Amino acid sequence: MNTTALDPLLDLTVPPQPVMETAADPAASSLPARPRILCVDDEPHVVEALARLLFDRFEVHTATSGRAAIAQLEQNGPFTAVVTDMRMPELSGVDVLRVARERAPDTVRILLTGHADVESAVAAVNDGSIFRFLLKPCPPEQLRSALDAAVAHERLLRAERELLEETLKGALKLCMDVLTLVHPQELSRASRVRRIAALLTDAVPEADRWCVEVAALLAHLGAVTLPPQLLDKLHTGTNLTASELKMAERLPAVGAQLVSDIPRLEPVRDILLFQRTWFDGTNSPAPGISGNAIPVGARILLIADDYDVLESRKLSIAARLRVMEGRIGQYDPTLLAALRVALRNIPDTATGDESVVVRLERVRVGMIFAEDVIGPNELTLIGRGQEVTPALVERLRLLAAPLRERPVRMFPARFN
Repeated sequence: MNTTALDPLLDLTVPPQPVMETAADPAASSLPARPRILCVDDEPHVVEALARLLFDRFEVHTATSGRAAIAQLEQNGPFTAVVTDMRMPELSGVDVLRVARERAPDTVRILLTGHADVESAVAAVNDGSIFRFLLKPCPPEQLRSALDAAVAHERLLRAERELLEETLKGALKLCMDVLTLVHPQELSRASRVRRIAALLTDAVPEADRWCVEVAALLAHLGAVTLPPQLLDKLHTGTNLTASELKMAERLPAVGAQLVSDIPRLEPVRDILLFQRTWFDGTNSPAPGISGNAIPVGARILLIADDYDVLESRKLSIAARLRVMEGRIGQYDPTLLAALRVALRNIPDTATGDESVVVRLERVRVGMIFAEDVIGPNELTLIGRGQEVTPALVERLRLLAAPLRERPVRMFPARFN
C-alpha cells in the first residue's frame, strides 16, 4: 500500500516515487534537460528523501560521504548545484563545497544542516562561498525555492561567462587581424609560440591554457611599434644589438598595458608582466619574485618564446634543447624537462622531413606553413609557422591566379 513518508530531520512530506516506465519515450529527446543537482548527506534516508522530493524537477545525484561527493564532482560533473549536510565523517560539508568551488566555480553551493552554530556558518560562507544556508527541518517549498534560485543564478553566471568569452574572442580576433595586415611575420611567430606554450600547458595541470594562449598572442601585438628591420631579425633569429634587444623585450609590457583595463584579464596581464623574468629572478618587474612565485604562464611563455628564436636559427630540436638547458638559472627546470618529453613526437622543423609540397590554393585548415609566402615587391604575405584557418583559406581564394598556383611547403594538419 502506498503511504506518505515523513522525514523528521528535513520536515519533508515526500510522496512515494512513481514507477518509471522502462520503455523509451520517443518524445524524451525533445524535452529540455533538467538541472543536475548533487545531494550529499551521510544519512542514506535523507538523500533518498531529497531525491524523492526533487526528482520531478531536477536530475538528482546523491552521495553519502564527502569523499563520494568529490568523486561525483570529478566523474559526473559539472552540476548546477550542490546541496550538502554540514557535519559528516572525514570530510565536512564545508570541505565538499570548497572543492566544488575550486573545480567547478559556476556550480551553486547550498548548505543544508541541523547544526546552526555560528562558527560553522562563518566557515561555510568564507571557505565554501555558499549561495544559501538552510536549516533542518527545512520545509519542502523553501528547499525548492532555494534550488530554483540556484538554477537561475547558475544560468546567469554561465551567460555572463559566455558573453565575456565571446567578447574577448572578438576583440582578440580584431587585434590579430590588425597584426596580420601590418606584420604577418609577427603573427606567424605568435602562432608558433602559442603552439609550444600549449604543449607545455597540457603537461602542467595548474596552468590555465586559455590565459597562456591569449598571453602568447598579445605578447606580440606590440610588434606594431617596432621597426620592420627589427621584426625581420626576430623572424630569422638574427642576433640583436643592445638597443634592439631592449626594444624587443618591451613587447610583453606593451601587451600587459593593452589588457590592464579589461576586467577579468588580470591573470593574462600578470603573465605578460613576468614573461621575461628568469627563474632565478633576473629581470623581475617586482623585486624578490623568483622561482615558483613567478606566474606559471610566464615561465611557460619564456621557454616557448626563446625556443622559437632558436628554431628560427634552423637548429635541430636536440640542439635547441641543449642550448636552453645550458642557460643555468634562466628557465624553470621542471618545465624544461616537460618540454623535452612533449617534443618527442613533434616533427623537426629544421629538417622539414615531415613537410609536403602543395599548391597554395590547395592548402587546408589545420596545415602549417613550413616556409614564408613572399608576394610581389618581396612582401611577406604569410609567415612561416602560421596555421591555416578558415579565414585564411578565404583570403587565399582572393589572390591572383599565379600566386594561388604557386607550390608551397606545408606541414600536414596532424603536426598541430
